[in-house]
Amino acid sequence: MNARDNTIAHSQEAPERHQPKLYHDLLTPAETQAVRNEVRQFADEHVAPVAWEIGHREESVDNFPRELFRKMADAGLFRIPFSAAVGGRGLLFPACATAAMIEELAYHSNSVAAVVDVHCILAGHALEHASSELQRRYLTPLLAGDRIGSFATTEPDASTDLNVKAIRTFANRDAEGYVVNGRKRFITNAPVADFVVLLCAEQGRMTEIVVDLDARGVRVGAPDKKMGNHGQLTADIYFEDVHVPAKDVIGATGGGLKIALQTLTYGRIGIAASGVGMAQATFDHSVWRSGTRLTWPPSSRATAYRSSAAMAS
Repeated sequence: MNARDNTIAHSQEAPERHQPKLYHDLLTPAETQAVRNEVRQFADEHVAPVAWEIGHREESVDNFPRELFRKMADAGLFRIPFSAAVGGRGLLFPACATAAMIEELAYHSNSVAAVVDVHCILAGHALEHASSELQRRYLTPLLAGDRIGSFATTEPDASTDLNVKAIRTFANRDAEGYVVNGRKRFITNAPVADFVVLLCAEQGRMTEIVVDLDARGVRVGAPDKKMGNHGQLTADIYFEDVHVPAKDVIGATGGGLKIALQTLTYGRIGIAASGVGMAQATFDHSVWRSGTRLTWPPSSRATAYRSSAAMAS
């Protein structure tokens, strides 16, 4: 993007939001509507002003939006998906509220939405299956924004094939717990995360464990260079003879696949909500551009409006 385009991107006034006029949330719970309004106001005030910069900076640890991450934590956004028992808001319909939150964040920045999706929906929800001690050590600070979470299943060879015969990250038992060796790929938040929820192969079955990323034998690669979502940092994580206490297993030994699949199902709801948010932004900007472009004659502008109406229907 050249200097002129950069100036336009920063000076363009926000387009009108059409979603409230196009859709009537007659079946959406009142608490979900309240969360949507809350997050929309937060996103308009705090995400929109920095969204362009987040989306166009090169992937690096220094460019991770830490200040915005802190603001989201202080606003209580990370508590939306969780029950009161673990320090969350205790909403009656948390999945609906979480989808609304992700949708509103993605409207301005899919990078920010992806960071929250992995931090809360993947790492956070996996920890709901953990012991009270693990929740105290990892989930409580995650909700407060004091520790950043990541979630690792994908591997260089197995990709996302969660088959115990395909996975090459192994957790082998020793006298005090496990010794982990392997490699995970494209792990969101890895360059800035404090811990990872890790799916391992263990004695012909799969187990979820928590590993601190500053533990001996853990190495996080450089952030991947991507075509988009630059604010969503991803990287490989390498494990070489990493000792993990037995108490850091999430749920039952051998129950990792069930936990991973349940967590990923919830995560896919978040990704779908991100797509909705981006689509709404695209529609609003298209309508705005159709109405402000000076080179079109009135007849062409009317055609553009009809096309926009067809998109919305």
